[in-house]
Amino acid sequence: MPRLPRLSSRGDGHENKVYELGGPLRTYAELASMAAEALGRDVPLQQVDDDTYAGIMKSAGVPEFALPIVTAIQQAIRAGTLAVESGDLEKLLVRPVTPLVQAVSALAAAK
Repeated sequence: MPRLPRLSSRGDGHENKVYELGGPLRTYAELASMAAEALGRDVPLQQVDDDTYAGIMKSAGVPEFALPIVTAIQQAIRAGTLAVESGDLEKLLVRPVTPLVQAVSALAAAK
């Protein structure tokens, strides 16, 4: 995530504003395809039920108390509740966002 200036302290109309810093709406299949392109290898997409997802997150080290939270986030994504497309990030950056394939490629190259 790019660093953003501390807008609330500038006094130029950003006080008490809420910004949605998401990008274009994407499906998991699109994200997997973009990641595969950026990494130059297959990135499989696995659709799982909520219990399986919680088990995967637990095995990845997510604390037990947080499992219902991360599962609920996935439920909200699946239901479209979090599907908010916004240009706020570009407005705040005063430039277009970096395309996802380019950003992932840069992160992979930095390792």
